[in-house]
Amino acid sequence: MGRLLSELKRIGQALKSWQAGALALLLLAAAILYRVWNPITATTLEFPELHGARLPQYSTFSSTFVSSIWPLTVVAIILLLITFRLTKAMAANARQVNASLQLDEQSGTSAVEFVLVLPVLTVLLLMILQIALVVQAKFVVNYAAFCAARSAIVLIPQDVSGDGPFEPRNRLGDPERSNKVEIVQRAAAFPLTSISPLPGVSAVRGLPVLTNPEVMLELAKLAPFDVEPSMMGQVMLRAPYAYHTKNTDVKVFTSQGAESGNFQEHDWVTVKVQYRYYLTVPFAKRLFGTAYSGNPLVNLFGTDYYYPIVEQYTLPMDGEPSGL
Repeated sequence: MGRLLSELKRIGQALKSWQAGALALLLLAAAILYRVWNPITATTLEFPELHGARLPQYSTFSSTFVSSIWPLTVVAIILLLITFRLTKAMAANARQVNASLQLDEQSGTSAVEFVLVLPVLTVLLLMILQIALVVQAKFVVNYAAFCAARSAIVLIPQDVSGDGPFEPRNRLGDPERSNKVEIVQRAAAFPLTSISPLPGVSAVRGLPVLTNPEVMLELAKLAPFDVEPSMMGQVMLRAPYAYHTKNTDVKVFTSQGAESGNFQEHDWVTVKVQYRYYLTVPFAKRLFGTAYSGNPLVNLFGTDYYYPIVEQYTLPMDGEPSGL
């Protein structure tokens, strides 16, 4: 027991050293470089879910999801440590002033230090809050990718006809005109309504669903809704953003990595969902977000920001019994 306490004490002292601070900065730099040099818009197609049992059930912490959230988690931990050290230093300084009882000059100095440090603490807390919301959104997008994959493995083995060209069994047509891809996109968009913004004065959030016939038609295709009546209002309001193809982009891949082609019975199907998560936290959204508008003049006078989230899920396609 005594050895354990001494080890804990030694670790605590190490965390206060400059070496620990340097290590934290290195981890922060590594997370930033990972974000810059491995942009999510250039995510390569991988099939980590192929290792193991072929069970079409939802598993949150797949290898792709863990690799997606670890940089943000590292940044959040480092920011929390910095915030803790700043608040601890402010508390220690306040205790020193009270102990010295030099209320004239020392209290003025303490007030100035507090005014200088408070904005930094506020920014750190806003950044931590925004990171937490992004990580939460990643969980939802990951589940949306699973819903889309479940839809794909059922649709691809069927003959599907609609507004686009006829797609026979075990065939995926041109993704720009494919009815199957369109249905899969709707399967991903439905759970994403939970993290989509409400309609507002900005154009990026879209018009309310009652004034948007196209979105009403998309929702009608999903009836009957498997949600509580009290939730339907929120779904109807947030649907225009989630169902917009620019905000929810879905790609379906064959086991060879192609976006169209033929499938074999029980082939693996990977669905990748890229969602534009609307950021709301003041100041922090400018640090982490991408402007909807590419016009610098428009961005100068204020614009909305989003964080692009990409998640993918791989499942075995339905079909005739394989005899295994």
